[in-house]
Formats: sequence, C-alpha cells, structure tokens
Amino acid sequence: MKIRGLFLLVLTLMFPVCFYLVKSFGSQKSPEAIEAAKKQGVVARVYLHPIVLTQVDRRVEEDLWREGRSLEDLKPEEQLILRRAALNTLIDLHLLRMKVRFNQGKVEVTDAEIEAELDTFAKRFASAEEFQASLKSQGWSEN
Repeated sequence: MKIRGLFLLVLTLMFPVCFYLVKSFGSQKSPEAIEAAKKQGVVARVYLHPIVLTQVDRRVEEDLWREGRSLEDLKPEEQLILRRAALNTLIDLHLLRMKVRFNQGKVEVTDAEIEAELDTFAKRFASAEEFQASLKSQGWSEN
C-alpha cells in the first residue's frame, strides 16, 4: 500500500513538471531570455521560481559536510555529478513544498512530531552551541 501511495505522489508531482516544461520553454526559449537568465545565475526554474547556481553549490557543500568530506577532495567529474544531484534534490524539494502547500490542512502534524524531528536533527551536531551556531548562520533560531 505504501508503494502505491508513493507511486501516486510521484505521478502527482511529475504532471506539474511536465506542464511547466511545456509552458516555460514555449514562452522563454528565446536566446535573449536564456542569456539573461544565465547572467543572473539561474540554472533551473520550477513554476517560474528560479534555482540559482549558488543554491546548488550550497547544497553540494552541505551534503559533503554531512559526510565529512570537502569539495577539494573530489575530481571535477565527481563535482559535476554532485551538482546535478543537488539540482535534482532542490527541484524535488520545491515540488514537495508545493504539494504540501496544496494539501495544507489535510494532514495534521502534532507539536510532538515536530519536536521529535528537531531533536533528531540537533543530534547531528557535536554540541548545543554548534547546533545554535549552525542555525544562526542560516538565519534561523529555535524560537
């Protein structure tokens, strides 16, 4: 049953992507529009929301940090693969956020569930101070 639900979710998410690709490339495929987007650092668009190269690079750095590695340790081919994977992840996350926004109110999340996820995330850090510093560097706080 879970596989069927996941399959339906993927289908639901893929339809807007296909629609977007047809719509956006039909209206923004002029060389001038593409060049202007490149100059702004845009590497992809999801429902007219741009994803810029700095977001992709940040995602790669975060993924490598979680694994205890750095970008300097990788060959250029590996860096390219990680960038493509990071871009795909950013697109997936954006589509999931949209799906959540459309389904808001249909699924309830308790405060206990939120606290449990926050605790799990905080355990990734060596200390509470390191966790707080990481939140602050991202512009977040626990409050």
